Amino acid sequence: MVLTLDTPLDGEEVSCSYVAAVVRADGTPAVLKIGMPHMEGEHEIHGLRFWDGDPTVRLLMADDDLGAMLLERCEPGTVLRALPECEQDVVISGLLRCLWRAPSAQHPFRPLSAWQSIGVTRLWRTSSSGPIRD
Repeated sequence: MVLTLDTPLDGEEVSCSYVAAVVRADGTPAVLKIGMPHMEGEHEIHGLRFWDGDPTVRLLMADDDLGAMLLERCEPGTVLRALPECEQDVVISGLLRCLWRAPSAQHPFRPLSAWQSIGVTRLWRTSSSGPIRD
């Protein structure tokens, strides 16, 4: 596989990965992403295979051991963080509706309950006065 490396993506939106625009040998634009191992990205390749481009970018190739992905290139619009928080909620809830599908019995994905406990633990550790209460 021959890739022509373009400009690496950087800024606030890139955090745990090396991400760069590339052009494939046939002239097709793509994105190379090499992820740093971390809990949130543990099943990223599995998830992209599962959704197969609907409603995510398509995973063109991957090396599971390296955490390297060749992704369909999409042209971003407005960065979600640039929207008011209430509009972000609408976008995310719509995306979650599109993403929901029942996985096979043999799926590798972590249950939502595990994510909730991780979030509560992180909130407790990062808050100086304990958990936030309404």
